[in-house]
Amino acid sequence: MSLSESLETYRCVDDWIVVAPNRCITVRTGKVDIGQRISTALALIAAEELDVDFSRIDVETVDTATSLDEEYTSASNSIERSGNAVRLAAATARGRLLELASGTLGVERSSLQVDDGLVTSLATNRSITYWELMEGLPFAVAIDPAVPLKPPHQYRQIGRQVLAKDLIELVRGGAPFVHDMHMPEMLHARLVRPPHYHARVATIDETIYSRLDGGYLLRDGSFVAVAAEDEFRAIRLAQRVASAIRWWPERGLDARDVFQRLTAEPSVSLPERRGGFRRTRSTV
Repeated sequence: MSLSESLETYRCVDDWIVVAPNRCITVRTGKVDIGQRISTALALIAAEELDVDFSRIDVETVDTATSLDEEYTSASNSIERSGNAVRLAAATARGRLLELASGTLGVERSSLQVDDGLVTSLATNRSITYWELMEGLPFAVAIDPAVPLKPPHQYRQIGRQVLAKDLIELVRGGAPFVHDMHMPEMLHARLVRPPHYHARVATIDETIYSRLDGGYLLRDGSFVAVAAEDEFRAIRLAQRVASAIRWWPERGLDARDVFQRLTAEPSVSLPERRGGFRRTRSTV
């Protein structure tokens, strides 16, 4: 399997797979859940190649301070890049774990089988778990792009019905979102938008400053915003401030027929070329 862009940057098994001491496996990624539940897909991929149950896979929450930099999250790009990387990393990790188990149990690797992270020798019936083999230590091996991958007819995890990661919390409203973040002395802000693009502030009723209810009014020319400790208060405050503003009666947006404007106005074409754009003018 060819290396994805993500694997070109992060080539170590430890970048992607961690055998956690809580008898779970942590999968690291730079892709975020934005409704498509990519965490569930990556967990299934890792569970399949590692031969552990899906419930044992934890997908690390993405944090710009510590997570892998896989650029953007969009469409099937997450499976193509992160899925590809996780699969190869998990398969390489499994091979390393079987190598360790072979040495620890004193048996041939070919006699080993894995069931939910328990490695058992068919020759001696002795067994050991992934967690006993690793004991919190790193793999310290590079990902092998030529590592044998499990063929589809041997799949036990992929294809079966599972409950998506964090789905219960999402349905119950308990899953945290970015707008649930709360920082010390944090304020919520709202813009006070003008009636149209060209509008400029003429005056603001001075009595509004006594009606802010503990909030703040910020103005820079015709840019007006409010801030408050409570988000709903900020929303209501923005409405109140908007009613206290008088805008200059400058021209609004062009009211001419859109089709006539599109066919009459000159267009600007910017054909792409190496090193930038070459500007040309034409008329529609």
